[in-house]
Amino acid sequence: YGLPRLTGTSQSSRLTAAINTLSGDFAFARSEAVTRAVTVRVVSNNGNDWSNGWIVETVPAVGAPVTIRTTAGGLATNLLLTGDAGSLTYNSDGTQTAGLLTFTACKTGDVTPHGRELRVIATGRVKLVTGAGCP
Repeated sequence: YGLPRLTGTSQSSRLTAAINTLSGDFAFARSEAVTRAVTVRVVSNNGNDWSNGWIVETVPAVGAPVTIRTTAGGLATNLLLTGDAGSLTYNSDGTQTAGLLTFTACKTGDVTPHGRELRVIATGRVKLVTGAGCP
């Protein structure tokens, strides 16, 4: 009696946590690119679906990439984290190579504007948007 439903609040928290984790790893990758003066790439484990996690790796001019951070998926089964691309590459000056990229966290099957969106512009900066439309 009198207790509010917490489903919406819980769902909102999970969406925010998912997009904040991705944003944090993008910030880490950008910082490492500048600090190490190398190219650093964040690569999804599953193409444009980022729900299953990603890796952050340096991309040396010669030799194989070196993984410097791994983030496992483990999102709630009803969440989907997708992006315009399966990777994001930062140059040694902190800029990124693809122009505007958008990443969205949504509840699976939700077509309402309850999602979270992360926009990465060419300078490498990110902007978080709440209330984003879900695909």
